[in-house]
Order: sequence, then structure tokens, then C-alpha cells
Amino acid sequence: MEEPQVYVGLDDPVSIRRQLLESLKANIHCLQQGEKLKQIRHTKRAEISRFREITSELYAMMAELRKDIPRVRVKKTKAQKAVHQLKQPIKHVSELDALENDLKKIESKLDQLQ
Repeated sequence: MEEPQVYVGLDDPVSIRRQLLESLKANIHCLQQGEKLKQIRHTKRAEISRFREITSELYAMMAELRKDIPRVRVKKTKAQKAVHQLKQPIKHVSELDALENDLKKIESKLDQLQ
């Protein structure tokens, strides 16, 4: 049996159609963004694999270079030792230590005044 056709009246069909088209436009925009993201991911994977190949080549070259270069022991001269001694780390005064030093100076000045 054939079902009867039903007709429905729409209030303001133009605005409904406009809303449907705008939502379709937004969906297409989202799909385009998804495709761009897929392309970026593919490019990223390709660049990472290329980077890994280059680094493995570099490690191989470095190992070969280390093998070919003779080991040489360098003795430090007196000038180098002196420079090394001058480069000893400088003690950094913390803020608390600085405040304590300032307090001691103020107390000594107070004692002198009395």
C-alpha cells in the first residue's frame, strides 16, 4: 500500500534555507581544516624521518672520525693553569646574607653612637 503524502508548511523558509546553507558552509570549512591538518601531519612525519636519517649519518661520520683521529694528550701550561684558577666560581651572596650584613653594619654604627 502506498503511504499518503504529507505536506508541511514552513514559516519563513528562506531563513531556514539560509541557516542550513550556513551550517553546510561551516561543515565544509571544518573538513578543509581537517585535510590541512592531515597534510601537516604527513609533512611532519616525513621531516622527522629525514631528520632521523641525517642524524644517523652524522653519528656514523662522527664515529669514523673518532676512529681516524689519533689520541693526543695535551699538557696544560702554567698560563692555562693560572687562567683556570682565576675562573673559580664567585660566591653569590644571597639576599638573606646581604640583609644580615647590612644589619650588622647598622648595629655597629648604633654601638659607635652610644
